[in-house]
Amino acid sequence: MAEDDGNIRLGITAVLEQEGWAVVSAADGCEALEAFAGGDFALVILDVMMPRIDGYEVCRRLRRTSRVPIIMLTAKGEEIDKVVGLELGADDYVTKPFSIRELTARIHSLLRRVYGEGEDEKRRAMMEDRPFDFGPLRVEPACLRATCRGRVIELTPREVEMIRYFAERPGKAVSRDDLMHSVWEWNYTGASRTVDQHVAQLRKKIEADPARPAILTTVHGHGYRYEA
Repeated sequence: MAEDDGNIRLGITAVLEQEGWAVVSAADGCEALEAFAGGDFALVILDVMMPRIDGYEVCRRLRRTSRVPIIMLTAKGEEIDKVVGLELGADDYVTKPFSIRELTARIHSLLRRVYGEGEDEKRRAMMEDRPFDFGPLRVEPACLRATCRGRVIELTPREVEMIRYFAERPGKAVSRDDLMHSVWEWNYTGASRTVDQHVAQLRKKIEADPARPAILTTVHGHGYRYEA
C-alpha cells in the first residue's frame, strides 16, 4: 500500500492488519516499486499524488509485468483523472475522503472477483476458466486477454468479469445497477460513474469504433446491451 500521507498510511495499515492481511507500506512511488519487486502481493493500493513517482506511473510500470489487482486512491473528483487510472490498467478507484469501511469492502469485492471466495488462495485465480467467444473476440480469462483477428488485447480482471457478465446475457438490456451489484458487488447510487467509465475503457479495447459501439451498445436511461 503506497500513500505519502503518514497518518492515512498508518491508519489504513492498522485497519487492514486487523482484517487479517499482511501489509507492506510505502511512502512514495519509488518505495512502492522497490517493495513490489521484492515481494509477492495479492493486491496493490496506490495513492495517485505521491512524490518522486506518482501513482499513475507506478501503475503503468506494474502493468508491464504483472496483472495484480490495483486500487487507486485519488483526492481528485474530476472524471478525467479516474479515466487515466483505468486506461493504465487500474481495476478500481476510491475517491478521498472515503470511509475505511468503503475501502475494505472494495478490497474484499475485488479479491473475490479475481481469486475466488478463498482470498488467501491467490494462485487459484481464474486458472480453471475456459476461453469463450464474445462477438468477434476470443476471450481467455485465465490469461487476462482476448484476441480479435490476430490482435491481442490485454484485459484487467474487472474487464474479464464485465465481459463474462454480458456474454451470459446476449441481447438483454443490462442495467447499471445489475452490473454494479454483480461485478462490483456494490449497490448502484445513481450518481456513480464507475460503470460508465469502465464500459468506456472496455469499448476502447474491443470496439472497432468506440464512438459507434457495435458490441456493447447503450440502452439510454437504463444501461447496456451485448449485441451477440
